[in-house]
Amino acid sequence: MSIFDKFYSSKKDQQADAAAEAQGGDDAIRSDGTMTSEEVDALRKKPITSDMIVGDIITLHPEAADLLMQCGMGCISCPASLMESLADACMVHALNGEEVTEYLNESLNLA
Repeated sequence: MSIFDKFYSSKKDQQADAAAEAQGGDDAIRSDGTMTSEEVDALRKKPITSDMIVGDIITLHPEAADLLMQCGMGCISCPASLMESLADACMVHALNGEEVTEYLNESLNLA
């Protein structure tokens, strides 16, 4: 890819971002995948669900790592945590996904 291609792609991304921002709403997605601090703060206030990716949960709530280890998930830093939902991780560890989800939400004051 040439410098021109990178610049042109960047300009197209900026135009798409501007169009998405003009539309507003939660469906506006920036092409670079970044989020504003306000968007991250809003996510941190939402309850955890069993379909969330374990790595995302830990990124939003670092203290969840200790809570998950207390539940019996000692391998939360394994590569699977970047792709595996909380429900799937619970299944692999013979845990009830809904109980773990409820425990996390109560412990993190998200319930």
